[in-house]
Amino acid sequence: MDGAITEITSSQARILVDIGSDLDEIIRLPEIEGLTNGNPRYDAVFITHYHGDHYARANECMNTIPVYMSNVAKQIIESVFCLSNTRGKFTRPITNIESGKTVQIKDIRNNCNRGGPFSIPEHSLI
Repeated sequence: MDGAITEITSSQARILVDIGSDLDEIIRLPEIEGLTNGNPRYDAVFITHYHGDHYARANECMNTIPVYMSNVAKQIIESVFCLSNTRGKFTRPITNIESGKTVQIKDIRNNCNRGGPFSIPEHSLI
């Protein structure tokens, strides 16, 4: 069960960068307390790009936790990857990230191109 997931915490915020699973994974993965069930423990999830090992579990996040990704990445996922499996259809709201725009999650500020505490690769923001 491989997949990209990175947690960033500060004195006020707790965010995840990517929430993926193995591209070939077809079994239901374990619940993550505070992310997929229970009381929300995360303030946001950022998806860096459209590879399944970075976004595949986005639908499992509770709807009270915002999920951010570029509109282009979302369109690619929904139009290409949905042909092969259900990972290409989002069943929850996705918040668009615009290249060069700053996103603030409590005390974590990120310029979604360069220079923040984490960045979203340019190929996801075309």
